[in-house]
Amino acid sequence: MPADDLVKTEIINARNYIDSTGVRLPKRTRSADRLRLTVEDIVKCVLDPTVKLSEFHAKNLARLPSVDASHCDVSAILIELRALRTEVRNMGQIVATVDTLKAEVAELKSAVADCRKHISDVQSSYVHNEWPSIRRQSRTAYLDEFPPVAATRC
Repeated sequence: MPADDLVKTEIINARNYIDSTGVRLPKRTRSADRLRLTVEDIVKCVLDPTVKLSEFHAKNLARLPSVDASHCDVSAILIELRALRTEVRNMGQIVATVDTLKAEVAELKSAVADCRKHISDVQSSYVHNEWPSIRRQSRTAYLDEFPPVAATRC
């Protein structure tokens, strides 16, 4: 926010508040640049990461001058935009990977379905084929298939 738009009493009130928090700003002698120098000191204090101040909020936004694009940190916006573009590109790669995985899963499903069909066909063919049962044949017919063993004495 431009320092020229601030009101003199608000500058002094801000300075007094910072002084009350324990941070000491340098004393300025009466001069034409006293307000400008005080605002510079306040800004340096607020931007100093080692100084812990409470947050300031405006109660009446109508009293604050509007902020145009010349007062924005464009480099921070560009860094954020670059990061967002990178994320979007990565999402495109992830989508392509997901599509490939979906195709592979579909192939595996069809292979499993083919295997299941083949297994059921094999099982059904075994169920319909009757194997000869030993119980159905007569005992003598069953024994006739084997040649007699010669009995020998030891």
